[in-house]
This record gives sequence, C-alpha cells and structure tokens, in this order.
Amino acid sequence: MSTVGCFFSPVGKPVLVAMALQFRALPYPRGLRRTVGMWAAAAIFLMPVAGQAQAPAASAGPSHGELADRQKEMDEILYHRPIASVVSERQVCATGIRGEMLAALDAAISGGAPLRLADLCLAALTRAARAGRLEAVQNRRAPAALALDAGFMAGFAAREAMPAELPTMAALKVIAERCFAQREANAGLCSAAGYALGLRSSHGETVTPG
Repeated sequence: MSTVGCFFSPVGKPVLVAMALQFRALPYPRGLRRTVGMWAAAAIFLMPVAGQAQAPAASAGPSHGELADRQKEMDEILYHRPIASVVSERQVCATGIRGEMLAALDAAISGGAPLRLADLCLAALTRAARAGRLEAVQNRRAPAALALDAGFMAGFAAREAMPAELPTMAALKVIAERCFAQREANAGLCSAAGYALGLRSSHGETVTPG
C-alpha cells in the first residue's frame, strides 16, 4: 500500500508511521514536522466533512471573463515568469503574506474572487516544484499556509500512485484557499491537502481557475 493509500486505511498506526517518515525528512522545524505528521492522516480522512462544515456561503462565482483573466495570471506563473520571481511568489504564499495582500484588495473593492488565492499560490508551488526549487520556508507566523506548503513538498517528492479515493483538485483547492488565507485552524488538514495536491502535481496535473 502506498503512503497515500495509508491515509484511507482504517488502521491508525501504519498511517501515522508513514506520515512521520515523510515529514521527518523535510527541512522544516522539528516541532512543525512532528505536529503535521501526527495530524495529517486523520485530517485527510475527515477532509470531506471538514470541507462541508466550513464551506463558504454559495455565491454566483467568478464570471467567464474573470476566469479567463485568472488563467492568464496562472499561465504567466506556470510558463513565462522568471523562476526567481516564481520562487519569491511561493515564499510569500507560504508565509501568509499573499493571503493578507489579497484580503486587503478584496476588502477595498467590496468583492473578491473566490479561490483566486489558491489558484495563484498553487500555480507558484507547481512551477517551483517542477523546476526543482522547493527550498524549505522558515516561518512561524503562518502555520496553516506553512503546513500546506510542507505537505505539498512531501507529496510531490513521494511521486506515488494516486489512489482512487484521493480527493479531487477542486475539493482540495477549497481547503487550500482557507490554509493560504490563514482561516483554517487545523494545520494537519492543511498538510494533508497539500500532500494530495503535491501528489497530483507530480503526476502532471495543473491547477485550473474557478
């Protein structure tokens, strides 16, 4: 059984052992690795419940034009922007700064673009990962964003087969949005979502807007 497959196993000990081994190898602070490793397995199993309980109120969503503009932003990050700039973007996402900036912008225009934060930050993570530029981020002020970033690193490095039960990119993006915005209190859930997103990215999936 793969490490991701262990997430969905009813047997607790193999799940925790697998997660501990994954996160012990990452160059993150020991306390974060230990906390993430302990909680991620349980969190991903509960992911559908957590997403349902904390889902934002239904809205009309972005228009076709807004989605097209966002796709251009993401394509710029994924394919055209200099890698040093993308690495910097990934850093500000992992430290929670990008979430604060977009929150301030959304408040100023009295609107906001659902999942725009997740789209931009996951595009930066994906490009950095595929370029071999996922250096560890040292930061303690944004535990949710940092946990998702660390989980993505581990999932991308694992390159395991994807189990049928793995949540979809769309479902994971809803959780990623909360994590990057520092609105998710469960760092383990952020780590688990990041792991699944990193695994999907390692298999060639690319985040799409909306």
